[in-house]
Amino acid sequence: MTNILTKDQVNHFLTACKKAANLTATGVLLCILSAAPLLALISFARLGSSTPSVDTMTALGVIILLIIVATGVAFIIASNRYIKSYEKLEYENWEHS
Repeated sequence: MTNILTKDQVNHFLTACKKAANLTATGVLLCILSAAPLLALISFARLGSSTPSVDTMTALGVIILLIIVATGVAFIIASNRYIKSYEKLEYENWEHS
């Protein structure tokens, strides 16, 4: 049995896919860049003698890293919200009206 899709359904699906793709890309970008503050804080601690110790800066950097990664993962999980209702489109035969 073949189901029929309307143009409106297709447009809603494509809009949801674009939103999901943007959220996924943002989440992945955050995960990739999450190590940058850690490395910057460690480098900053090694440059000056009046800055906090390397251990303190490392701990702060790890906390920031975990917050950024958690935010990135939240974006990735949220992207599923947009395409979940269209999951059936992948597994059934459809025709465009």
